[in-house]
Amino acid sequence: GQQKAMRSGTESLISYESIRLALDEVSKFFNPELSLKNKIQIELALEDLLRKNVTIVGKNAQRNLNTINFLHHKERADVLLAALDLAGIEASSGSACSSGSVLESATIKSMGFKELAAHSIRLSLPLNSSQISTAEIINRLKKALSNFQ
Repeated sequence: GQQKAMRSGTESLISYESIRLALDEVSKFFNPELSLKNKIQIELALEDLLRKNVTIVGKNAQRNLNTINFLHHKERADVLLAALDLAGIEASSGSACSSGSVLESATIKSMGFKELAAHSIRLSLPLNSSQISTAEIINRLKKALSNFQ
């Protein structure tokens, strides 16, 4: 009856140490307050830039801290992705697990955006502010999306 009659086992100390080391490394680059501030600035810039033509999906706590998903009311995702790519912005029309798929996002459809599912753009922002500044991301977004207002 070790551990109060629960099945005993050998702890994997190497796994715990590996996780600790990985978290130590990530914590050097991740500042959640700064990331949240950057996300809010970019979200506001997106809303301002495309006020009548965009819906931002999953506001507030309904999404990852560094991810913004928006639906453009006029242009399909494939057209927008080309413009974003030319501006140096890495984006996708869905999650990584659906990479290469031409199907509309089932998640976006289930959220009630059936008619705009083909217009979904997902931006994953850098967690480390030294990679690219918020102002630079906003400038690139303005450049890329200026023809779609």
